[in-house]
Amino acid sequence: LQDYMVSNTVNGMRAAYAINWTVPANTRYRTGSFTRSANDAIYIALTLSASAKVGIIGFDGVMKSVVNSKVNQSFGTWSAQTYAVFVQNTSSSSITATGSYQY
Repeated sequence: LQDYMVSNTVNGMRAAYAINWTVPANTRYRTGSFTRSANDAIYIALTLSASAKVGIIGFDGVMKSVVNSKVNQSFGTWSAQTYAVFVQNTSSSSITATGSYQY
């Protein structure tokens, strides 16, 4: 599995970030890391061209995710640490992921 960090800020929004990725086959893209406290919420709103695993990953390696082609989901953090949002494409062809995440 190849793992790439990609992130863009949405102008004019506080702590909101754009995702506009083409994720190659068998690859996970993730955002830059950001620090959150325990029991905070990270909201992800994405439209994907095909179902993929979307969620958050902590510095400790623990993941929370869903598999779908449209995601409007709030994920709760489990401890004070750094987190990243990810899209993991396990298919044999590239997919697109467009939307944003907020924390």
